[in-house]
Amino acid sequence: MKLLSSPNTDNHTNSRFSVIGKLLTALSVMLISQQLYAFNPNACLNTFQGEALKICQAAIKGDPKARYQLARIYGDAMNSRSVDYQQSFHWHRELSRQALRQELQDPIYSLAMYNTGVMYADGVGVKRNAKNALFWFDKAANRGEPLAMTRLAMLYEQGAPGISADSNKARNWVQKAVDKDNPQAKVIMSKWILEGKINKNPTQAIELLKSASAQNSPQGAFALANMYATGYEQLVKQDLIKAKQFYSIACSQYVFEACKRYHDIDTTGRLEGVK
Repeated sequence: MKLLSSPNTDNHTNSRFSVIGKLLTALSVMLISQQLYAFNPNACLNTFQGEALKICQAAIKGDPKARYQLARIYGDAMNSRSVDYQQSFHWHRELSRQALRQELQDPIYSLAMYNTGVMYADGVGVKRNAKNALFWFDKAANRGEPLAMTRLAMLYEQGAPGISADSNKARNWVQKAVDKDNPQAKVIMSKWILEGKINKNPTQAIELLKSASAQNSPQGAFALANMYATGYEQLVKQDLIKAKQFYSIACSQYVFEACKRYHDIDTTGRLEGVK
């Protein structure tokens, strides 16, 4: 005997089952995703051989330098066989935590903290998290790492979710990085001077760019080349020979627009469309 129910009851029942089914499917996908991307410290035992396997074994036992090497192996984009940014992130973070606990002072541990911050800031191997990035940049910067000082300066200048912009902190950190002779910091400071964000003589901005270019900074060389290509206010007179010189530096560092502009000057003796 077939039991009959009202059409409305059937519709409501089917609707409830449909919603429950979707929730269960979403939950299953989430759990599977977590299993796929869970940190497995022993994963390298099954994938590495030779010297890399020895590094893996030492890292699992807690050797800090081996952990740094393993994090770099996993993060090497040029090696498609071993690249795994999630594993790289986890090993960088594990080493950073270990360095704090054991008060390890070698500069490579400051770099591990910096790299952990970069991965949080850029969302590489882990969900983007500005506060966590700030935490690790701050730890590395206070240990004297100029790359971390530079990223802190940029973070405080721009602000981020959960982080208020603070121009005083930004200027303080970029100055510390410049004092450490960091070329990227020199480029940033020169930009802020020319924008009026730092109260210094504009000629210092040009000197900072020249110094960064001498360190093969592509950003510094490209900015300086553009100034020489057209002239810049009263600070830089137009000089296409010097423009070519600095475009060449930037081109050698894979700034392709610099290569194009170098070619234009070399073949036509002029450069158009640059302001």
